[in-house]
Amino acid sequence: MKKILFAAFLLIIADATFAQKSPGCVTVYPKIGVNLSKFSGDLLSFEVTPAEGIIMKKSEMKSGFNAGADLRYRISDNYGASIGLIYSNLGNRFDSEDLMEEYKIKESKWNNHYLQIPIMMHTFLTDGLSVNIGIQPAMLIAAQNSTKLINDSKEKEEGITTVSGNVKNIFKTFEFSIPLGVSYEYRNILFDLRYQLGLTGVYKYGGLTHGNPKISAFSFSVAYGFDL
Repeated sequence: MKKILFAAFLLIIADATFAQKSPGCVTVYPKIGVNLSKFSGDLLSFEVTPAEGIIMKKSEMKSGFNAGADLRYRISDNYGASIGLIYSNLGNRFDSEDLMEEYKIKESKWNNHYLQIPIMMHTFLTDGLSVNIGIQPAMLIAAQNSTKLINDSKEKEEGITTVSGNVKNIFKTFEFSIPLGVSYEYRNILFDLRYQLGLTGVYKYGGLTHGNPKISAFSFSVAYGFDL
């Protein structure tokens, strides 16, 4: 029994040594993950009929993914800093709504593709666990809309029509947000959860939207650290 306890103790010490990052350590973390995002406060409006007037639809969360890398520097035992370059697929989703007598929207999605540069400060609560906050400029590189229309008067498969197109011209090229989150590292595997609070509006014009919608997104990623 004593041998088992001693072996377990050595294993715990080995794990702690493996995970520990000393001050001055520089680590690169290639990462991949998933997003849930929407344009906070976005409303889609359209006129159904002159009699029924205008219908307003609130945006819903849309799934996407992210990939890239962070470069982290351990300032001290309690603090660190990082800068990253991340591709992130963000956007919006609108659920079904009647358009006219025969047609309705089954689903409409905005798919916006951003290059993000998160600059973060990390406060370590334990050696592997940190809370993180920073700033994040981003550049829009592409944007598409995909809308599925249903004709209820036709058969199920024949009645679905998908309309898609490039909509980059209606979005601002630059976006700025505040990333907040927590991360935990175990044996050089880093689990990172972030919330992205958008500070700038995403649209150039009012168009079909109302207000000044901003990005609101949750992201989860897994990375592996390589010490330099």
